[in-house]
Amino acid sequence: MDLTQLANLGEFIGGVAVLVTLIYLAFQVRQANRVIRAEAESGSIQSFAEANRDLLKEGSAEEITFRVATGVGYEELSERERFQALLARRAIVQRFEAAYHRSTMGHFGDEYWERMRRGMGEFLSPPVFRHLLNLDVDQYPRQFLSEMKGALADYEESGGLNTLRDSR
Repeated sequence: MDLTQLANLGEFIGGVAVLVTLIYLAFQVRQANRVIRAEAESGSIQSFAEANRDLLKEGSAEEITFRVATGVGYEELSERERFQALLARRAIVQRFEAAYHRSTMGHFGDEYWERMRRGMGEFLSPPVFRHLLNLDVDQYPRQFLSEMKGALADYEESGGLNTLRDSR
């Protein structure tokens, strides 16, 4: 092998190395963009959750959530309480949505998301929250709505115990 062939071989190997480096960089840029997008979506969802929560007077979110969790029916709520229940449910569900987006981006381990998903199923199980979810389906992305309905179905299939409602 003469010097020219070695130079050509070196040039070829260098070209392949540059190509591999470019492919790797493209992959890294794509991953970084996905993370940035997930953080932006999560931040946006969190801000809506906080806005909904701020609309509730101090203490009313806990009171209405407790009443709903202990089995009060939608018809038993006043218009004001229905609105409070809607905002309280949205505030919590939007936090679950933020966690879901982070999970889909790989920010959480599968075990963590499964715990969150079980909690979401339990949270959505009271009849009032189920009713409000059906009124509010257009507020959520299709994939997340499917995840919520699946979590609720899994919770009900497991015979999940809502400790507040089932202890009465």
